[in-house]
Amino acid sequence: MSDDLVRFGVSFPGNLLRQFDAFLAEQGYSNRSEAIRDLVRKAILDPKKVDPEAVVAGAIIVAYDHHVSNLPAVLMELEHTFYDVIISTVHVHLTLTQCMEVILVRGKFARLEALHEQIQTLRGVTFSELTVTYLKDQLRLEDRTIVRLNYDLKHEHDERDGEGDLRGGLPLEPGLRSERST
Repeated sequence: MSDDLVRFGVSFPGNLLRQFDAFLAEQGYSNRSEAIRDLVRKAILDPKKVDPEAVVAGAIIVAYDHHVSNLPAVLMELEHTFYDVIISTVHVHLTLTQCMEVILVRGKFARLEALHEQIQTLRGVTFSELTVTYLKDQLRLEDRTIVRLNYDLKHEHDERDGEGDLRGGLPLEPGLRSERST
């Protein structure tokens, strides 16, 4: 598949085009082409159309009432069950009773969707959404190795002295060294 740009024509009714141009200005697009590309990407990544075997990355956004009986513990247990696709979670207190979690995920779409479906059906969850993007170069899951509970995708890095972790040279805990993938 080539990444060469291909020109094509699109016909719009005048009123729709004026609304689209207003949207472009509001969103800060410098041209119609990039906005159309973004809209097409979004349509292609509609969860109803993603290949279940495709390796994707994304986020599950969850809002819930933490006073609902046992919900935080059930949610945490579910996250432990799906540890193989969860990269990280962020927990935020929105109000005295409402919390939000953003769960960063990477793996086969079917597995991420299974996690999302289990979360959204929990009693007390008021909002749940899975958003994904394709990885530019599809990778085989067996190419991943778990490093200190974070995933290291095999790729090149700038030269380092070996004392930094896999996030770009931040110091590891004293006495720990990261294994460099080649």
